Amino acid sequence: MSETIATKQAVFAAADQLEANGQAQTVAAVTDLIKGGSATTVGAHLKEWKAEQALRKTAMELAVPAEIEAVFAELRGRVWSVAKMEGQRTADIVTQQLKTAEKKLGQAAFDVQQQDTALKERADQLERERTERIALEKRVNELDRETAVLREKISGQDRDIQRLEAAVADAKAQRDDMKSERDRVRQEVAQLRSGSAAA
Repeated sequence: MSETIATKQAVFAAADQLEANGQAQTVAAVTDLIKGGSATTVGAHLKEWKAEQALRKTAMELAVPAEIEAVFAELRGRVWSVAKMEGQRTADIVTQQLKTAEKKLGQAAFDVQQQDTALKERADQLERERTERIALEKRVNELDRETAVLREKISGQDRDIQRLEAAVADAKAQRDDMKSERDRVRQEVAQLRSGSAAA
């Protein structure tokens, strides 16, 4: 309970009620009746109430007129009414504060839920990106292997081309040699024919 409930008026009214019910006016009894307040505050007000009660009893012993006692009774009733009204106002304030706190907590819970959803979506996105990156790296590795195979094939083809070019060069050389040999033979045949004719 809030400390503001343990007002002087509330403690006085509670003590009066306890006295009217024939109960002891203790700090615990008053605190229980007004449903709140610290022992220090309630004790101070209760001490003042007891002092006033002593004065009132002294006045009564001195034959205080009934009119004055009636005024005291009316004042006690008013004090108790004020105490109840004050308690109700305090309860209303606390209720409003609780509603405000519940609203803030609800908004905070909603915000946390939204953040949690956003984090989960971001985590899912990162997981998808990681999966795509792994697939891409795998494809790059496959392409590297395919490129290596193609380079090996091209290298083999280059060696074949070089061998073919060498063979062609050899064939051309042999052809040129054969042509030279043919020309030499033709020249010798021509010379033989010229010698036979002269004879």
